Amino acid sequence: FDLPCLSCRLGDIRLVFNTVPAPLLTQAMLRSLRDCAIVELAAGRENIPPPEGRGVTLTFAHSLPGKIVPKSAGQIIARTLDQTMQKEG
Repeated sequence: FDLPCLSCRLGDIRLVFNTVPAPLLTQAMLRSLRDCAIVELAAGRENIPPPEGRGVTLTFAHSLPGKIVPKSAGQIIARTLDQTMQKEG
């Protein structure tokens, strides 16, 4: 994923799901968003600062998949880890 390219396209984005438990979007990047909903799924601390953009909403849903469908979420994580480990040897 090309994160620098993301900055150029933020004005076109209407929905963001953050699953990365680290700050990726800066306040300057968030100001580029317009009429956008952000859903923070990453567990732990808040990784996205409160947005100052026009029409931007931020909803915290930390660990939602694991809370709502823990068995399915666990199976998906296990499958992904297995595929990643097989690719990397």
